[in-house]
Amino acid sequence: MTPERPPGERSPAPEAVARAACTLAADIDAAAIVTCTQSGGTARRVARYRPRCAILAPTPHAETYRRLALVWGVTPLLNQTQPTDG
Repeated sequence: MTPERPPGERSPAPEAVARAACTLAADIDAAAIVTCTQSGGTARRVARYRPRCAILAPTPHAETYRRLALVWGVTPLLNQTQPTDG
């Protein structure tokens, strides 16, 4: 089942990626879609398509975590970023 695009919605690159993630998740019967996010935008875009699987949204920002707690189908996860320098 291909998720339908919300009415009147264009498909710029971020929107197309969110839609593709939902389509792929449905095709492979995925248990979850993981959307690492700083602002929550990616998780909100994915949630608009109402996938049948869980949407996990790790973020390092407490404010984003709190906002995502109100978004349909999104389970926010507060994580600490690790430095990548050796």
